[in-house]
Amino acid sequence: MVAEAVAVQVAACLPDSAPMSGASGWTGCDLDGTLADSRNAGEIGEPIPAMVERIKKHLEDGDEVRIVTARVAPPIEHTKEMQVRSEIGDWCRRHLGQVLPITCRKDYGMILLYDDRAVQVMTNTGIVVDQALIGLLYERVQSLLDHFGLDEFTFPDGEVWER
Repeated sequence: MVAEAVAVQVAACLPDSAPMSGASGWTGCDLDGTLADSRNAGEIGEPIPAMVERIKKHLEDGDEVRIVTARVAPPIEHTKEMQVRSEIGDWCRRHLGQVLPITCRKDYGMILLYDDRAVQVMTNTGIVVDQALIGLLYERVQSLLDHFGLDEFTFPDGEVWER
């Protein structure tokens, strides 16, 4: 019972990572390693189910989604770029049900980017979000340990935090 109360309190201090549906602008999704498995060099890999479902949900909600990939970044010969764009389009049609716009650039219209290589930083602070969340989580758990008079807390995944 105490563990459930602590888990609920900890969850309450974590932000929702998904933006509101219908927000103006566009959502970018990296291809290799984010939307598609990147273990086959040169080939577009198998779809990553969790990301495919997430992108399909964005599309169902009417959000504009673009593939953001270095595969079409300069320097690339025009003929090669057209071939790569065609392959990505075919992959999108097979796994997402439609061809998405493809870019290698972000702009001020992008409101969200899914990318396996990105690290989120809090706007205008230089603070890495993961580090800030860990700090907030640590403070919250310590506060709850104090409140319930506990010396340690075991999370559902088995990780134990002690005083």
